[in-house]
Amino acid sequence: MRRAILPALLLLVALAVPAAAQGRIVRHAGFESRLLANERDVWVYLPAGYDLGSARYPVLYLDDGNNMFDPSAPFGGWRLQGTLDRMIAAGEMRAVIAVAVSNTPDRIYEYTPTEDEEYGGGGGGTYLRFLIEELKPFVDRTYRTERGAGSTGILGSSLGGLQAFHAAWTRWDVFGLSGAMSPSFWWDDRFLLREVQRFSGTPPRARFYLDSGDQGPSRDGKADTEAMRDALAAKGYEFGKTLSHWLDRGAAHNEIAWAGRVGRALAFLFPPGTPAPGSATTRIRVHFDVGWGHRIALRGGAPGWGSWRNEIRTSWNPGNVWVYETTAIKAGTIFEFKALVDGASWESGPNHVARGGETTDVFPRFP
Repeated sequence: MRRAILPALLLLVALAVPAAAQGRIVRHAGFESRLLANERDVWVYLPAGYDLGSARYPVLYLDDGNNMFDPSAPFGGWRLQGTLDRMIAAGEMRAVIAVAVSNTPDRIYEYTPTEDEEYGGGGGGTYLRFLIEELKPFVDRTYRTERGAGSTGILGSSLGGLQAFHAAWTRWDVFGLSGAMSPSFWWDDRFLLREVQRFSGTPPRARFYLDSGDQGPSRDGKADTEAMRDALAAKGYEFGKTLSHWLDRGAAHNEIAWAGRVGRALAFLFPPGTPAPGSATTRIRVHFDVGWGHRIALRGGAPGWGSWRNEIRTSWNPGNVWVYETTAIKAGTIFEFKALVDGASWESGPNHVARGGETTDVFPRFP
């Protein structure tokens, strides 16, 4: 029997987290694609705190997005919001924006890079263009995203896992992080596996997470997934750094298995407290009780950040700490800034000096 493509029905009880640590979901119904000549719903998860500050966030794109957040999905749901809320609140991963892209009746065509003799398909290149040329620009315009490849991931399971791997392998300049869960590497006589095995030259600068179970008629593609793991290792990918593999013993090819282990992929692709490759988070914390109805802003100058003419907003945090975060300042860059009340009253004393990629705490005085 050929490997299963469609996942099984799932009912999963999500772990509750405090309301203050819960993100929210925004639905963009009927998102149109000129390239694919169709439309689909897109759900965007915004982490807790997104609406309170000005920080930018890494982004994870999700195939089969209609299964991610909706427990009434046709084949079950991952209830991924609960997993994201819990892991972010516990400090097990970076806070991310998650973009769940619904599949369509053309799922096989859109998720496969080549045509298979038995199943057809082969429209994966066009689907990838849809993500890069149509959806990602919309997401980057609409939300505060970190736009570099090192901050942009893609994840899927089954054929979605095949697509997620292909996306990072061929367009690592856009998707620098890939999560392939129970990937259908059997597709088209193992076309993608053979392509990686015979690849020569400098490998794509991306990080890959692979996994599978070991049950069912195909043993969940265990042999093919392990062969891809070995092919990547032979190309120089390092376990724990740019490559991770997990065997979920006793698991089959279904939604409940993927929902149960997606946290492993999230923790590897977006580890806590680690700046994304090629970027660094600069954080300024202003400790001052400005009083009800007033606010703290910053002005300063650094390449890629702004000039002294531009006001930079901060977000209030408990303890009367006003916080600003950015990845626009290159790590190690020395810059100066000062704090203002309501954008008009400057603090007294000399400019503060900070370094890109570091956290700077200031305790200003105002006349």
